[in-house]
Amino acid sequence: MPREEPEPLNITIPDEIWQYSLYDAHCHPTDTPSCLPKIPKMRVKGLCVMGTRFSDQVPVKELAAKEPTVIPSFGLHPWFSHYLYDDSDPTLAGLKDDMSKLKSVHYFQVLQPDPEAHFINDLPDPVPLSEKINELRELLKATPNALVGEIGLDKSFRIPVNWSEHVPNPEYSEDPDTPAGSRGGRRLSPYRVSAEHQKKVFVAQVKLAGELGRGVSAHSVKAHGGVWECLRELWKGHEVRVESKRERKLREGRRGVLLPENDEGFDFSSDEDSDEEDYGGGSKVIAKLIAQKAKAHVLDDAAALRKAKEPPKPYPPRVCLHSCSAPLVSVKQFLTPPDSTHVYPSDVYFSFSTTVNSRHMGHLDDVIKAVPEDRILSESDLHKAGEEMETAVAEAVVYICKVRGWDLKKGCEILERNWKRFVTGEE
Repeated sequence: MPREEPEPLNITIPDEIWQYSLYDAHCHPTDTPSCLPKIPKMRVKGLCVMGTRFSDQVPVKELAAKEPTVIPSFGLHPWFSHYLYDDSDPTLAGLKDDMSKLKSVHYFQVLQPDPEAHFINDLPDPVPLSEKINELRELLKATPNALVGEIGLDKSFRIPVNWSEHVPNPEYSEDPDTPAGSRGGRRLSPYRVSAEHQKKVFVAQVKLAGELGRGVSAHSVKAHGGVWECLRELWKGHEVRVESKRERKLREGRRGVLLPENDEGFDFSSDEDSDEEDYGGGSKVIAKLIAQKAKAHVLDDAAALRKAKEPPKPYPPRVCLHSCSAPLVSVKQFLTPPDSTHVYPSDVYFSFSTTVNSRHMGHLDDVIKAVPEDRILSESDLHKAGEEMETAVAEAVVYICKVRGWDLKKGCEILERNWKRFVTGEE
C-alpha cells in the first residue's frame, strides 16, 4: 500500500508498449469502488488485487468473480494487525469472557509505547487471530486461483488517532470512496504495533499460504530482515538439495533418456544384444528402452502419489516482495542459497512500482540489476482502476526494461512469463 504521493519520474511511455501484454502484480482497486467499472476497459491483461483489512476481503472476491483479468488475493495488512489478538496465548484466551479486560491487556501488549487508557477505549474490540485465519482459509478454498496478501511487516507505520480526536478534513470525510478502516485523513498517533505481534500475524498467514499451496504478496517497510527471518525459520529443514553435475549426468543416463530421480535407474548394459529379428526388425536395445521408459512412467506416477500424500508445507511455494525497497544487501540475502548443495524451497520474486519505488531511486537500479531475470515483476500499487493504474504499470515496465537493457518486446514477454509463474506456479 502506498504511504504518500511519490515524486513524478517523468517516464515517457511509448505507444508501442500497448502492442504487448502488461501485468500488474499488486494493486488495490477495491479501495476506490467508483473506479471499478473502468477495469474491463484497461489495457493491462492481469491484475493481482489485494485484500488488506476485515472489510475488503469479500469485495475482492466479488470483483474477481466479475472480472476475468483479476486475480484475487486475501490477507490482513500489518497496518491492521493490532485488531487481532493471539488466542493461542493462555492469558488472553482465559479472558475471552471479559472483553473489556481482554481488550486492555491485548492493546497494552501489542502497542508501543504504552497507550493511554482513552486511546484503548476508542479502539475496536480485538478479534481472535484464529477466527480470521479460518475466514481467510474458507475464502482461499472457495477461490482456487487466489493468492495470500497483502501481508507483511512494517516498522515505520504509526496508528492513526481515533476518530474521536480527529479534526475533520473535507477531502477525506466527504469522499464516499474512503474505505472502511482507512486513515481517512487522520493524523498519526505516537503508537506503533510491536514487531513481535506483527510477526505472529504474518507467520500465521504465511503458514496458511503453505497449507494451501498459494503464492504470497508481502509488504516490507524497514523490516526486510524480519521478513527474511520469518521465512528462513519456516524453510528450516525443508531446503531443497541441488544435484551436482556428476549426479545429473548419471540420472540422465545415455541416449538422451531422463532417468527417474530415485535409486531405480535404467539398465543399458545390453549393447551386445544385436539380434534384431526377435523384434520384427527392431533392436533389442530399442525395445528395452521402450520397456524401461514405461517403467519410468510408473515410477513417476508413484512419486506423484507420494507427493499427494505429503503433509502441507509450512512455507508458501512463491513469495513476492512487492514495491521492493530493500537495500541490495537484503535482496542478496533472499537470493543466496543456504549452502553449496541446497536452495530454499520458496521461489522469491521482487516487484517494482513507480508509485512507491520512486522514493528509493538511489539504489533501485542496482536492485533491479541484481534480481534474476525470471524473478522480476511489475506493479502499480495504486487504489484507482483505469488510466492512472495502467499508466503506472506501463511506467514500471519501461523503467525495468531501461535498467535491464531490454527492448520493450523482450521485457514485456519476460514480465508476462514471470507474472503467470508467480500467480499459478506454471509457465
